Formats: sequence, structure tokens, C-alpha cells
Amino acid sequence: IATPFAEDAGPRVLAALDRQAADWSRRHRTACVAHARGVEPDRALELRMRCLGQRLEALAASTEVLATTTASSVGSALEVIAGLPPLADCDDLEFLTAAIPPPADPGARAAADRLRTRLTGAEILDRSGRSAAALAEMRAILSDADAIRATAIGIDASLAIGRIALAREQQADAIDPLRSAEFRAFAAGALGPGIEAAARRLYVEAMLDRSGPALARAEILEPLAAGLRGDRFAQPLLLNNLGAAHLAAGDRERARRY
Repeated sequence: IATPFAEDAGPRVLAALDRQAADWSRRHRTACVAHARGVEPDRALELRMRCLGQRLEALAASTEVLATTTASSVGSALEVIAGLPPLADCDDLEFLTAAIPPPADPGARAAADRLRTRLTGAEILDRSGRSAAALAEMRAILSDADAIRATAIGIDASLAIGRIALAREQQADAIDPLRSAEFRAFAAGALGPGIEAAARRLYVEAMLDRSGPALARAEILEPLAAGLRGDRFAQPLLLNNLGAAHLAAGDRERARRY
């Protein structure tokens, strides 16, 4: 891609893209070799390849967005790079098996995959500073996901809509999509997304001076989060936001402990 960024940012962005591409190639090759040698079964290869495929789509979408970045939006370009999903997740079978499986029907699976690609593009669009366009696309994706019962896409779209509302400091607008993501995730047995949505909603409610009910739910959320496997984000987020909620309620000691 061209480098229409500031002189110091352009090489950093391109180097990060090159590293991600090289790392992807290495992990893809390693997975194929391990399967060919009989080290891992077909199911493990399927999970890894699905994850790697999604990461490659994210890299391609990021490159496309970055190609239109101007020197005035260097910060957004760096946000796009920072938001690339970690390739290490594709090595973590515990993390991969905890995810909601795609639809069994080939047609439904293909439709869900197309929605996933659109959602990836919308999330990257948001990180590039175009949150209004990203929100419109995410709402359309959520509607389409519900129409074909693509549970995982619906959860992720609701959660993404809530995140954007939070980033735009529209706390009240974040509550409903976060609540929807939380309920959808827990109903599907997806603890990681459910805990993340609950943690973000807890933070919002605490900031809106509704910390009492929010903290009461912590008695359920803490043990659920403690049982998460293959997670490196949702439980720390919950603990951090519990600290923020206790601080908002005036309990500095408990806030510090969390």
C-alpha cells in the first residue's frame, strides 16, 4: 500500500503489517505440518484454520482501510494496527473450543461467514475514526444475524455497538446493546463475551450512579469469570470495572483491592 502518513508513522504501520503477515504465514505453515505428521487431529486443524482465516480477513480489511488514510489521521492508522486481533489465539485450543461453533448447515455457515467478514470490516472502520458508518453497518449486521440465527455474530455485533457508544461517551445508549450481548452470550453458554458485556454494562451503570444493582450482580459475575478458560481479557476487565464501580460508590479500599 501507499504510505500517505507522517514520515515517522508510515514505516511503523507498514512494519506492523509485515510482521502480522509473516507471523500469520508461520502459524499457518506450522498448523499444516503438525496435522500432516499426525500430531494434531482434524478437529484441531479445522479450529486453527477457521481462526487463521478470520485473522487474515482482518489483516486484509485493515490494509484496505489504511490505504485511504491521510496524514491528518495518523492516530487512527495506529489504532487500526493496535486493534488487529491476536494471532496467538489461533494456537490456543482451549480458547478456540470455547467459542460458539458455526452453523452446521453449509449454507447457513457460509452466510454467517459473510456476516463475520462484514463485522470485521465495520470494527476496523470504527477504529479508523469512522464510527458513524461503522455503527450503521453493525446495526444492519445485527438484523441480518438475527434473521439467520447466527448467534455468535449477533453477540459480537451487540457488544461492538455497546463499545462504540461507550467510546463516544454515550453511556445511556450503551446499556441496551450491552445487556442484549450479555443475555445472548450467557444463553448460548459463551462465558467470555457474556462477562465482557456484563463488565462493560456494570461500568456504565456505575458511572450513571446506578452502582447498587450493578455491584449486586458481581456476586454472580465474579465466580463465573473465575471459571473462564482460555481468556486473557474478560476477567481482568470485570475486576477493573468492579474497582471503578466501588470507587464511584465511595469505597476506595475495595476499589484499590480490585
